[in-house]
Amino acid sequence: MDFEGKKSKRGRLGEGRPTKRSPEVIAKIAEAVANGLTDEEAALLAAINPDTMTQWRKDPEFSGALKRATAERLLLRLERIESGQQGWQGTAWALERLY
Repeated sequence: MDFEGKKSKRGRLGEGRPTKRSPEVIAKIAEAVANGLTDEEAALLAAINPDTMTQWRKDPEFSGALKRATAERLLLRLERIESGQQGWQGTAWALERLY
């Protein structure tokens, strides 16, 4: 991702407030989503405005990271259900509500 090349509304580079989007912030958001938080909750946890995250979702790389995190969450929950681990019923209930 090219964070330094952000253009302003006037088409100028480097004008305006610097972005908070960094690999660390993206990783924090992706981890929160993988653990089951909503986009809004994940944004707040990473100290960004949920509306900002909505704008970031337009970037294919950021959007892809969140989709991978969601897929990871689903995979882990399905593996828990299939293995019959203690508490699998609660996990199945949560997935039923989500999907």
